[in-house]
Amino acid sequence: MVAATLFDGTGLLDGVSDEPTDAGSLQDAVVEDRLWVAVPDDDPPVGFALARWCGVDAHLQELDVVPAWGRRGIGRRLVAEVVAWAAAHDRARVTLTTFTSVPWNAPFYQRLGFVVVPEPAWTSALHATWEHERETGLSMEKRVVMERRLVTPRTPPQVRG
Repeated sequence: MVAATLFDGTGLLDGVSDEPTDAGSLQDAVVEDRLWVAVPDDDPPVGFALARWCGVDAHLQELDVVPAWGRRGIGRRLVAEVVAWAAAHDRARVTLTTFTSVPWNAPFYQRLGFVVVPEPAWTSALHATWEHERETGLSMEKRVVMERRLVTPRTPPQVRG
């Protein structure tokens, strides 16, 4: 998608390949019901959310909205779909990694209920995700892991004595 153009001039993607998510990965996500696409009327797609399992957690792997369609609630609705998917699968949280220094990343997710997860609290799967992103060339100095805790219908209530 052209959403990556928002990062032009930030230096945050300078070492990263311009290759989009490959078609095979997207097809797998469609088959596994973990890809949501925003399509206004009969127009071409204007955004998508791609999720995956990250250990026991749901993980928002990628969220993209075409810049011309930004600030219309599309990203918010796509994230809501991922959260609903995670809850339907009885997951306790949705995790993601994102940049802290641009308003459409960490601040956006904070408004949606996500909080930063300190490194000592990362699971081994989150550590592996972080390392994979480093290997792809992402600038990790301004990047964080975030989570949104979920209360799922089948989660038993805590008993306090």
